[in-house]
Amino acid sequence: MWAHFGMTANPFGVARSTVSVIVSQICKALTFYVGPKYISLPKTEEEMRELVVKIESRHGFPQAFVCVDGTHIPIQQSLGNPQDSYLYKMKYTLNMPGICDFEGEFIDADRRWPGSVHAYGAKVFSNSRINFMFRDGILPLLHRLLLPGVDKVPVLLLGDSA
Repeated sequence: MWAHFGMTANPFGVARSTVSVIVSQICKALTFYVGPKYISLPKTEEEMRELVVKIESRHGFPQAFVCVDGTHIPIQQSLGNPQDSYLYKMKYTLNMPGICDFEGEFIDADRRWPGSVHAYGAKVFSNSRINFMFRDGILPLLHRLLLPGVDKVPVLLLGDSA
């Protein structure tokens, strides 16, 4: 990452530390001011229904409203507890689980996890905002009868076996 700051700093004649501060400020601004406007989970039953319908019409999977997965972002070794960010692939990473809509656009992301934690495993999901929203009844739930004589199915998240 530090080398990338140098590639940005040199053409503008500023120090890498200045670029680091600016990148940090931009990330904070995006997180707190711009992000919630464009990156947000459904707040109403209508928004939830729209996501469910679009995933089913585009991908043929009923009752799903989002897809979940994660990625590892390479970072430099941290000074405090570097083993936390050490990935089994022999590099240091920040683990970023994300939730995408039917078009693959992020509607939620989490940047708290070190690379040693599985991308969207049970630990990450159990501590995720979307799980708390499900548990606390904040996320609108829609149930749908898919087969006669069987219980209605709640909305669900599509993900891999982890």
